Amino acid sequence: MQYINNNLTQDLSLANIAKHCFVHPNYLSGLFKKETGVSITDYINRKRIEESEYFVKYTDYDIADIANFYHFCNQGYYSTLFKKYMSISPKTCRVRTVKHS
Repeated sequence: MQYINNNLTQDLSLANIAKHCFVHPNYLSGLFKKETGVSITDYINRKRIEESEYFVKYTDYDIADIANFYHFCNQGYYSTLFKKYMSISPKTCRVRTVKHS
């Protein structure tokens, strides 16, 4: 988890993480799910969304650029996950932050 948290803006494929941990990807995937209750992909996505929230709120970077920086395949997917984890869209999050500043 520490490796993932420290590398959220890097390529965090299951194969890369398993290689770093010196275990087989299938073993890591099963163990991670058993110990945390979530898949590695869900964990990575949630952490990336949580960290990217700062950039949405406090910078004027395009949402697409933020999505790209955190290795999401496109802005639409990023926005869908942002809404899933934060309960609002990135655009709404930015507008609310600007209004309250």
